[in-house]
Amino acid sequence: MVWLEQGDDWRGSQRDWFHHVSQGTATLPIPFEWFMALEQPGVNLFGAGELVSAPDYLARLGFIPGEISRFNQSGLPVGFAVDYGVTSPVDGRRYNAIGFTCAACHTGQMTYRGTSIRYDGGPAMTDITEFTIVLFLAMFETRYSEVRFDRFAARVLGERNTGANRRDLKKPSRPT
Repeated sequence: MVWLEQGDDWRGSQRDWFHHVSQGTATLPIPFEWFMALEQPGVNLFGAGELVSAPDYLARLGFIPGEISRFNQSGLPVGFAVDYGVTSPVDGRRYNAIGFTCAACHTGQMTYRGTSIRYDGGPAMTDITEFTIVLFLAMFETRYSEVRFDRFAARVLGERNTGANRRDLKKPSRPT
C-alpha cells in the first residue's frame, strides 16, 4: 500500500488526525458502544452473527480499514471518529458518540497491479446509502429479536448485564 504524495506538510500523524478526529458531529444515531455491539443484519442459523463493525464487512461498503493509533483507539475504518463524553440534548446523559469525519467521503483507495494506492481529498468509494440501510436493519433486528437483543445487551452492558439493565437499555433515547 502506498500513499500519493500530498505535499511536505502532510505527514502520518496529520493524516491520522484528519482520518479519525471528531469534528463535532455524531452522524450515526447510536452510541459508539452500540455500534460496536451490533450484529450484521440477516439470519444466522448457527448462533451469533459477525459484527457490523468488523473491518472486512465495512470494507465491502467501501470503507478503508484503519489501524489502532492515538487518534483511532478502536481501529475503526478511515473516516470514523469517536467523540467521548458527549452530552445528549435529549436527556442530558453523557455517552460516547460515533460519526464520520470528512475522510469518510474524501479519502479513497484504488488497487493497480496488486498495489493499493490511497489518496486524501478526492472521492472515496464508500456507499453511505448501503451503510445506512445496514445500520437500520441491524438496529431493527436487534430491537425485535429477543435472542439477538440478549447478545447485544451482553456486549454493551458487560458485567452490568442484569434484567433491569437490559430493560433500561431497550428504552428509547437512553444511551449507555
